[in-house]
Amino acid sequence: MYKLYFKQALAMLKENKLLSLISILGTALAICMIMVMVITYEVRVNNYSPEDNRDRTMYVRWGGT
Repeated sequence: MYKLYFKQALAMLKENKLLSLISILGTALAICMIMVMVITYEVRVNNYSPEDNRDRTMYVRWGGT
């Protein structure tokens, strides 16, 4: 059964090459963008080796003189 599904998927990919390429690249770029956002958030928030006490850091958003 899975062999039949795989053959059908390959046939559809061969049939519409441009549409298949666009949809595969779009999905890959969306997953990549989400992964980059999650990784940058994790690096900014969690404690890692150079800055072990990151959770104790006070960030000043604005200031005046």
